[in-house]
Amino acid sequence: MSNQDLFTRGSAPYRRLMIAVFLVGIAIFLMMYNTQGLLPQIAATYGSSETDASWTVSATTLGMAIGFIPLSTVALRRGYFVKMTAFLLAATAVGLLVPFAPTLGWLIAGRFAQGFLISAVPAAALALIAHRVDPIAVVDATGIYLAGNTIGGLLSRVLPGLLTDVANWQVGLFVMSAVCLVCGVLLLFLRPKPQPGTDGPVVVPGADVRMRQAARDSLRTPGVWVWCATGALLMCCFAAAYTALGVRVQQAPFNLSAGQAGAIFLLYVIGTIATARTRVVVSRYGARRTVLGAIALLVVGFALTLSGSLLVILIGVAIITGAFFIGHTTASSSVSLLAPPHARSTASALYLTAYYVGSSIGSTGSTTLFVHDGWAAVVIGAVAALAVAAGLHLHASRKTVSVVAAQHHITAN
Repeated sequence: MSNQDLFTRGSAPYRRLMIAVFLVGIAIFLMMYNTQGLLPQIAATYGSSETDASWTVSATTLGMAIGFIPLSTVALRRGYFVKMTAFLLAATAVGLLVPFAPTLGWLIAGRFAQGFLISAVPAAALALIAHRVDPIAVVDATGIYLAGNTIGGLLSRVLPGLLTDVANWQVGLFVMSAVCLVCGVLLLFLRPKPQPGTDGPVVVPGADVRMRQAARDSLRTPGVWVWCATGALLMCCFAAAYTALGVRVQQAPFNLSAGQAGAIFLLYVIGTIATARTRVVVSRYGARRTVLGAIALLVVGFALTLSGSLLVILIGVAIITGAFFIGHTTASSSVSLLAPPHARSTASALYLTAYYVGSSIGSTGSTTLFVHDGWAAVVIGAVAALAVAAGLHLHASRKTVSVVAAQHHITAN
């Protein structure tokens, strides 16, 4: 593709594409976590426990973890934009049916299908940006997509609770899917004018073979698996904090409504601020010391949540949120920096797979611990996972650490 075929910042096609990827970013996260604050209501509807209901969160992230790598190799004849739109609409169609599930099992199955289908969308969106946008505008374009992720993540946690207070949780989920449908339909009108070869490869011969080789090369690289495991463990703790906390604060002595409990997720915005500052912190202290510091802050945050004061608990959750995003950003960027150049996209996919597996384990595991043994058990489990993460880095090779630190310093400057 020649540079003349690329979309330059400020051009009409560029603006259309940016609106499209922003909407996609919102829609992805509107689907993923919209049951996280509704577990007591879902459990009551189906006569089950909050532990069983937590699978409506875990199944979605597990589906995403399973589908992320294989679906990223799927190439549709009309290119990345059509692939992105098709999978988004397919996941939305499932989402519109999910609120009418006759049993909890069907609800969980539908949520798994949503996660599996939506897993194809992020890779298509980012590949579309890489193929169609002028290189000098790629960072800005990616930032617009990630901004959509942040907004979608907030809305998916806050709005369902508010709608549940007004109506019921089924209405909350249906409205979220209806918004995703609007986003998907708008994509049909926002598609850039197709040009031969500009939407990405139609067929990539041997793509699956090359991906498997890239995955092997990535995992053989010292440090990559450590950072992938770190991401999984950190996300396990983060998902544990928010999922089990949503159940805890709706019980005595707090007795918050679903809408009030959902408002706690507004603390998620702290993650945006923390992410923006991570590069500066890593360039000063190095990747290993940064992630160890984040782990220490996470332990402090979890300790504060043992309090009986809602204010102190919220302060603890705020610390957990900021520390998690610092650790997650450090881990994900370290994977990309350590992986061989030809395997960086695959290494990132491996990281995200581990990340969403961690989310699945944390969501259901924490709810199980809370229901059977109380909040203290959740904190003990989280601290144990954080201890494992810290141990991985305390025993990591000095050579690997110095390489990551040097590369982070270069990218920060």
